[in-house]
Amino acid sequence: MPVTALVGQLLAAGLAEDFASVASLPGAGNHAQVLRLASSLRGEGRSAVDAMTKAERTAFIKALAVYEDTVRGLGSVTALCQLLPLSPGEDEATIDWVLARTRSYDYYANGARTLAEVLEAKAARAEGRAATARLEAERQRAASEKRAARATTLLYNAVRRGDLTAVQGLIEQGASADARTPEGEDLGGYAERNGRTDIAAALREARNRR
Repeated sequence: MPVTALVGQLLAAGLAEDFASVASLPGAGNHAQVLRLASSLRGEGRSAVDAMTKAERTAFIKALAVYEDTVRGLGSVTALCQLLPLSPGEDEATIDWVLARTRSYDYYANGARTLAEVLEAKAARAEGRAATARLEAERQRAASEKRAARATTLLYNAVRRGDLTAVQGLIEQGASADARTPEGEDLGGYAERNGRTDIAAALREARNRR
């Protein structure tokens, strides 16, 4: 049967609210045939739906949901995700009708039976992701602080050895350029006093970047 003819039959069943008759329409219960209709409605068949009035579109969507439900839905390839996004708005009543009466939208609704449940679950998942992100940010901050503290501890010995490469590496790890010698002398001054002007310059540059 041509897709346009099947769309017409589904529309008629929806307008008459004769959803029991959908199970006897051509292709109902046949996964390949139901998938063929869904694929068409994602492409060239979409124009037939776009030409419908609001009332016709609502009736057709309900009948389509029942039709897809004859094969227990089509997962991610259902046409409903294109025709009826799971979002608040004027279609909320239609979404609730579909969720309450069929399983054809379960892939997107995660088993919810109302739009309110869908949105609540989405909010909970978003909060879970946000909490995970906060924990990860805190973990990274703590690790960075620990790394910087260790680098600061090692900085004096690197300056004392006159190891410019080591000093630069420790600064990159977060070592404080304000660190002091065990006697309390500023490391930059200590480096200058010991003829390591290159290290003193590196410490000044690190201070200026803060």
